[in-house]
Amino acid sequence: MARPVVFNNIVYFTTYAYRGKATGCSVEGDARLYELYYATGGGALDVDELSDLQGTPSAQRYKTVGFGVPSNPVISVNNKGKASIVIGTTSGQVFSSEVFSPTTNKELLYWREVIP
Repeated sequence: MARPVVFNNIVYFTTYAYRGKATGCSVEGDARLYELYYATGGGALDVDELSDLQGTPSAQRYKTVGFGVPSNPVISVNNKGKASIVIGTTSGQVFSSEVFSPTTNKELLYWREVIP
């Protein structure tokens, strides 16, 4: 339903799983976040190291992140190299969680603040 994101060999995308019945202007359903290894399509939940992706993939490929239709996933990386994913839903929920991001070879090289 929204654009996927690829970050550190993992594809992140959201889906909407209808459940229940329509009431008025709303439709009940779950917002899901899928995390898959880009080369094989195997589940990539709970990845701690890049070598985890080379072995047996996780049997579970998604997690429920809220109710309603989800937005596209947005990856945010802080100045220490730790990444997070943020997703919003049409029911007003915001899901945020850390994602796999190796800390090696990531550091802030230069920052300059200019105040006129």
